[in-house]
Amino acid sequence: MCDSLYQRINRIANWRIGIFLFLANLACIAAFNWRHGKLKLEPPDAKRHYSPDELYAFLDGIGENGRQLYAWTQITLDVIYPVVYCLLFAVLLVVFYRWEKLRCIVWLPLLTGVFDLLENFTTAYLAATFNSGRNDSLASVSTIFSTGKWWGVSICLALILIGAVWKFVEWIRRKR
Repeated sequence: MCDSLYQRINRIANWRIGIFLFLANLACIAAFNWRHGKLKLEPPDAKRHYSPDELYAFLDGIGENGRQLYAWTQITLDVIYPVVYCLLFAVLLVVFYRWEKLRCIVWLPLLTGVFDLLENFTTAYLAATFNSGRNDSLASVSTIFSTGKWWGVSICLALILIGAVWKFVEWIRRKR
């Protein structure tokens, strides 16, 4: 199973795809900055951790129009973004970790993306149903998905950094 996913990612792991994914990542970030400007408040899912109370304070603070915008972008823009950054992470991990024993590493970005998507769908639902009352259990689950997402992102970035340094050191050794 690890080998199959690894091989699929390996087939697309080249600099053109990497650059495309990097630029798509920047475009998504620009779109999020636009959304943050419209909402006038930073969404809690942009933080490493938030409580259900912080989520509801945000949803209350952005008003009805803001909740509609937030819900809509959570199921459009914030569905595209995890696909983009997780695929970028997977491509970089395949490029930096070619050892057969580490092929399962490509599952980490996929798992991170699943946590992110689950968080996005729960927060979109909470925004869309805000006037129906609080759903603290779903808000709590959303914070768990967020924590999983941020742990995954942090681990992926650390592994990418380590892999990049390792490849750079190898390149320096070959140049000598």
